[in-house]
This record gives sequence, structure tokens and C-alpha cells, in this order.
Amino acid sequence: GRQSWAAVNIPGLGGTQDPTGIDIAGYFLIVLDTIGNGYYYAPINPLTGVPGAWTNVTAGFVAGGQPNDIYVVSANEVYFCGQGGYVYRSTDITAGVTPINSASTTTTDLTRIDGFEDTIVCVGESGVIIKSVNRGLTFSTVTTFPTSNTLRGVDVRDSFRYWTVGGGGGVWYTMDGGATWSQPTGSFAGA
Repeated sequence: GRQSWAAVNIPGLGGTQDPTGIDIAGYFLIVLDTIGNGYYYAPINPLTGVPGAWTNVTAGFVAGGQPNDIYVVSANEVYFCGQGGYVYRSTDITAGVTPINSASTTTTDLTRIDGFEDTIVCVGESGVIIKSVNRGLTFSTVTTFPTSNTLRGVDVRDSFRYWTVGGGGGVWYTMDGGATWSQPTGSFAGA
């Protein structure tokens, strides 16, 4: 493995801003800018891996609906979840996003997003979980929430099996698309 790291400054991203997501779509490195209500992207040099010039994109993001996390399916299919229950899709990372869940399913802040094939799951504050089983065409809340604490991570294994983690050290999983939730047994259960 690599033995050193190199710092890359993003012009326009201030020292008080804490990006909440980073990913790669095609040949672009994407870093979320939650204060600026958008993201920065830079082309990645295929030989060195070093990002080039950074471009800020805010097109399509709703005021107060800034992105908190990113889920990349492919270079032309990128999803974001954000404040106020917003979910966005981009088919061209250089051009911006389109809201696909305009706070209609929930107005609760969404913190993380993940997916598998046609299933996309977003988790957030107050234990809220929304899902789409048709690749973002429609969203609904799951049948039950595993907790009322803020959920800070999600892993979607398939259309029915998801894992989530949240405040208080809770870990939950569902085998039925969110109808019921369980906690794993073992030494870390409930930790």
C-alpha cells in the first residue's frame, strides 16, 4: 500500500466547512459541500490519480436541501440525499442534479444513502428510513423504524436486506425490506 498522503486543496471550500461525502463517478472525484449547497468535482488523472481543476456545482439543489451523502451507480447515475428529506439524481455530474424526492416522503434530514440494483435506501434523523424499489421513481417510508435516534450509516445488500447504524451505538438489520428490524447477537450487540 501507499506509505504517504498528499493534501489537495479545493479552492472555495473554506476551512470551517466539513464535507460529508466523497466518491468517484467515472473519471471525476466528487466532494460534497454542504454549506455551499452543492458539490465540487475534479477530473482525475488516469496515470497519477491526482485531481485536476475543481468546479463547484449547485444547479438543481433546493435552498435548505443541501446534500449530505452520495451514492454512485455509474458515471451517468449518481444519487444524493440531503437536508429536509430531499433526494437528487444526476445523469451528468458536470451539469448538476434533479430532485427526485422533493421532501414529499419525509421532511426529516437524510444523512446517508446506499443502494443495490433498483433499490435505494436513505436513512436520517429520528430513525427515518425511506426507500425506492424502482431506482428512484418513487419513494416510501419503510414499515417500521428500528430506533428514534439519528441513523448515521446504511448498507444495502439486496432488495430486502439492509443494515443501519445510529446514535447510542445501535446496529440493526432487516431481512424483509424494513417491515421488521433485529439487532445482531454477540459481544457487540447493543454496545
